[in-house]
Amino acid sequence: MNDNDLDLLVTRADPFGAGPSPDAATDLFEEIITSKAPTPRTRESRRRPIYIAVAVAVVAAVVAVTGAVIPDGNPAAPVPAYAEAREFAEHNPRMLLGPPWKAIDIGTPFSAHGGELIFTDGKHEVRINWRPKDQYQIYSVDRLPGGKEESVKVLGRTAKLFEGPARKDNWITVFPVEGETFVDIQGALGSEAAYREMLAALRIPDIDSWLAAMPASAVLPGDHAKVVAEALEGIPLPPRFNRDALDKKADLSNRYQIGVVVTTKVVCAWVDQWRTAKRAGDQAGVGEARAALGTARSWKILLEMQREGGWPRAIWSITDPIAKQNRWPYDGLAGMNC
Repeated sequence: MNDNDLDLLVTRADPFGAGPSPDAATDLFEEIITSKAPTPRTRESRRRPIYIAVAVAVVAAVVAVTGAVIPDGNPAAPVPAYAEAREFAEHNPRMLLGPPWKAIDIGTPFSAHGGELIFTDGKHEVRINWRPKDQYQIYSVDRLPGGKEESVKVLGRTAKLFEGPARKDNWITVFPVEGETFVDIQGALGSEAAYREMLAALRIPDIDSWLAAMPASAVLPGDHAKVVAEALEGIPLPPRFNRDALDKKADLSNRYQIGVVVTTKVVCAWVDQWRTAKRAGDQAGVGEARAALGTARSWKILLEMQREGGWPRAIWSITDPIAKQNRWPYDGLAGMNC
């Protein structure tokens, strides 16, 4: 598994429709460019179940103790962490929703290529996405027909407002490219009027204000390696396992997403050893891998993540067949690309 494969898993799969329909092509496209916005829970950090097979089938757009949080006003985070967190804010368009909206989670980790903030007003959910500029054509031009489309002025910019063809209460505003990214704002708020009222609450903050608005679940880049170490606690590592790549992945992320990356890398490394040893008739290597994967049900990070989403079940669908039956976990590994 390379970094591109892993990115496909970390990005969330969130199917838009309930199943096959005569408008399947439209529904599939809507899955790619929008996401459901159910009534959020009252707690600040939340996850939906992640189903690996769907993540791979739909599109390359799918799925990390709280890290240092920048307090309101003057940031008090350590200088290295704060300096790294500023990097994205300095080079990309900054947008926030004012009251009654509040950022409750980071949907997709922030990196040089983009990220996602999830907001709630207590009843509805809105997602502000920063995406790489090479996806702009898909989101703003190559859309399937259906639904309303018009140009709108928002924050002094001319953007495109679309009504979702698969769900008529879902709206998306796509802003033009700025630098290396563009912004889109998605929400199912019940009516076009409610969505436009939400757009009116948008503001362009300064860098410190943007960073201060990060949700309590945010892990700043300077704390990334610490959270990786916490996620690895109690997990047996394969011989010659390379932790450097995990420690250096300095996204503005959260604990759950870091857990996805860490457990994927470890499981795939053990699966690779198990598969290689089995082909070579190396019973010691097979036994070591099976014993390690057999501990997955007790990994602290997975037990923690189980309270928030479905990723642990995806991992266990891979580890259980190998550990218990010494067999290939067909369904799970098809999605993991191990």
